[in-house]
Amino acid sequence: MAITWTVQSTIKVPGLATLPSDAAVLITGDAEQVFEKDVLAGQTVELDFGSVDKTKIVALVFHSSLVGLTVNTNAVDATGGNAFVLGAAKAVEWDNTLPNANPITQNVTKLFLINVGAKTTVFRGGFLSNI
Repeated sequence: MAITWTVQSTIKVPGLATLPSDAAVLITGDAEQVFEKDVLAGQTVELDFGSVDKTKIVALVFHSSLVGLTVNTNAVDATGGNAFVLGAAKAVEWDNTLPNANPITQNVTKLFLINVGAKTTVFRGGFLSNI
């Protein structure tokens, strides 16, 4: 069964007339791994979930609700994986319609969510892949 994610951007710039939102882009894949996890202030959370093949990823998203968060793949120090620095309430998103390459360069077996902030945050994220 196909799974579809909807990606849409809206930008508001003070001093400019209202910019229209981009048209929604539908990204379809065969499987998804999605996560929602509280990450306490000063804590690191490890999410284990099998393996995501980097060559099969068609979309990914990482988001932290209240404070900045570091998301490392595969090892707590990102050895053999990738590191993403998230701003508070800012998403990192990639999908296969974008001109830049997939930022995931190694298969992913774990995520390490590192919160050095003073508040608990909620991490939401996921991978959409083809089988």
